[in-house]
Amino acid sequence: MKVVISGLGAISALGQNVEEIWDSVIAGGSRYTERLEELPTDLRGLTARVDPSIYESVPPRLRAQMDISTQQAVVAAQECLDNSDLQKRLQPAQIGVYSGNSLGGFEFTHREFRKLWESGNPRSVSVYESFAWFYAVTTGQISIKFGLKGPARSLVAGASSGLDALGVAHDAITEGLPGAIAGGADSALDPWGYSGLSSLGDVSHVTEPQKAYLPFCVEAQGYVPGEGGAMLALEGYEAPSRDCVVIKGHARTFNGRSELASEGLARCIRLACERADMPFSKVDAAFMDAWGTLHWDASEHYAVASTIGPEARMVAPSIGMGRLFSANGPMNAVLAVKSLETGILPGTPITGGEPRWPDNFTTVPQEHGSLRNILILGRSPDGYNSALILGFND
Repeated sequence: MKVVISGLGAISALGQNVEEIWDSVIAGGSRYTERLEELPTDLRGLTARVDPSIYESVPPRLRAQMDISTQQAVVAAQECLDNSDLQKRLQPAQIGVYSGNSLGGFEFTHREFRKLWESGNPRSVSVYESFAWFYAVTTGQISIKFGLKGPARSLVAGASSGLDALGVAHDAITEGLPGAIAGGADSALDPWGYSGLSSLGDVSHVTEPQKAYLPFCVEAQGYVPGEGGAMLALEGYEAPSRDCVVIKGHARTFNGRSELASEGLARCIRLACERADMPFSKVDAAFMDAWGTLHWDASEHYAVASTIGPEARMVAPSIGMGRLFSANGPMNAVLAVKSLETGILPGTPITGGEPRWPDNFTTVPQEHGSLRNILILGRSPDGYNSALILGFND
């Protein structure tokens, strides 16, 4: 059974749908804005926010129940289902929902807790707080909104959560589930969420947009937090055509106490290639996780160079929309599908810095007529690793 990608949906600071985002990525765009309100001077920095007008497509009755991250996932799921016609070909019980979330409902909870703090009255807190904060609510709300009654799973594994959701959906389809939508969404750009991320030490507080987020550069000082969601429609076929993009393999690992982070990620890459029954030489490009610090960038570069090869093509095309946490991997999967379909390998928009590995990274898109297989990585400093391989059906 082959797992075909039949539809895409995405939302980020760079666009309100897949085509807008792809056009912005190819143009090398970034969209960072400075957050000043309610934050101490030493915590101020750039974020990449979604245009709030997009949420108007979600009925007000549902918006009242949802954190921003859940709304983003619902919008991405709507586009994904519209593009795939999945619901026209399959029954509700034949479509599963698999989503990743690593942060929970920060914005919703901050607002409701602030009501409690200011009023002292528990009745001022929305009853929807009971579930709007929860990681699994995204899967539930998508299932309810679109009437999908197949298996439902929620994955929480740091920034690798969204790729894990795609991998678990892939496994379910190979075992007989006809179809699924899978991906991830995250947002923590309210003052509480942003200060929480900053406390971990890897958020960039550089306020010059060209220099704020420079992964794989000698000037790397952390990442710009972003928000958004990306969902992919998946279907099972015994013999799809050769021009279909399919998921070929997925693996996830966790670094042991005695295992270097780079070795844990390299082990994940090797396992994904093994499950795809693909030699390393067949991987045409790696879409990197791009944490944005010197240590973690070097670790990720080593993992790819030591497996795929020292001359491997590496890109981090999504950094212009900020780091998307659990949506990072699915967003790169969406961009990888577009890259395969167009034959264009996007660049890494790091024109404000000096690449540490210029032989591996390019800052501008390149036409790549023989592009057939792409490796996508997701990871977290907590030890989670995820690797997904997709490409044209062989």
